[in-house]
Amino acid sequence: MNPLESTLPNTRELDTAWLRRSLGVCSFLEQSRALCPADGAVVTFAVRWAPFGGPSPEDLLVTFGVGRAKFVSMLRAALAPRDSDVHQAREMKRKLLAELAEPWGARSRPA
Repeated sequence: MNPLESTLPNTRELDTAWLRRSLGVCSFLEQSRALCPADGAVVTFAVRWAPFGGPSPEDLLVTFGVGRAKFVSMLRAALAPRDSDVHQAREMKRKLLAELAEPWGARSRPA
């Protein structure tokens, strides 16, 4: 196991304070245009379901028309840093993706 992974929260640590903070981050990223509305919907959905380890396959299919693997790919793409992002937005995206990695199985791919 990578030593950095041991510092990431597990689903038991994704409490209401984390949920509130993470939804606030989503809102900030949308307002600062670091997330477009479609990406904001993906990230917000991922945050809301993270404490539960993600939704059922049916919920993903009904909401986004995709399976879990495709949704995780969409989540990674939504939180990928863009050239237009300010440093603060890049850091928020990086941290949020790291926090969502365990419950969603969205570990960064090796470079």
